[in-house]
Amino acid sequence: MLVDDGSTDGSVRIAADFCAADRRFRLVRQHAHGPGHARNTGLRNTHPAAEFLAFVDGDDVIPEYAYELLVRTLEESEADFVSGNVQMMNSTKKWQSPLHKGPMQKNRRGTHITRFEALIYDRTVWNKLFRRSFWNRHSIAFPEGVMYEDSWVNMYAHFRAAKVDVLTDVVYFWRRREGGAAPPSPSGTPNCRTSATGSRPCSPSAASSATRTPGSTRTASGSTTSPA
Repeated sequence: MLVDDGSTDGSVRIAADFCAADRRFRLVRQHAHGPGHARNTGLRNTHPAAEFLAFVDGDDVIPEYAYELLVRTLEESEADFVSGNVQMMNSTKKWQSPLHKGPMQKNRRGTHITRFEALIYDRTVWNKLFRRSFWNRHSIAFPEGVMYEDSWVNMYAHFRAAKVDVLTDVVYFWRRREGGAAPPSPSGTPNCRTSATGSRPCSPSAASSATRTPGSTRTASGSTTSPA
């Protein structure tokens, strides 16, 4: 699913042409409501038979091998979702994302945030693949009209999950445009109360994370066997 969240440039035409060339993809257009609403729109329109869920921001880049690796990891494990490493990028270079450096230092299978506390910094949604059954079982949805909407979702998912897999492999390139605001540092974790009992880590109004402004194209993807 490609969601056009009120874009004002030529990106919607690029998305429409892509969908016309590959019928596995669908485009949904809406007025600009922000990233949380756009992600929820993608979820509502994802194929009901999809086994996995992934999220992508329109200005970032996914390595060609990423979803194959993430799907294979979940197929070989009992984890509820898998989280991979992230590099930042601009027009000239790539470098390790400081936010993900600690959590992704080594491969881990079947871990949990209560046993590996560095996962408190693993609070971006787009470096993960979720089992759709896990997502639906806990009725997860993105807060709308707030900043840092994916921080809330990630902390809730980490505490609700029975097991989580972690990969050192880079599965996402996070674009930082020259002259743009710096990404949040690991010390900038929202002050949210969490518990291993699965209570929601913070209210939607309290969630805060760096997100793109409304008016971009975002993707929520579902795969039944392997990524499209």
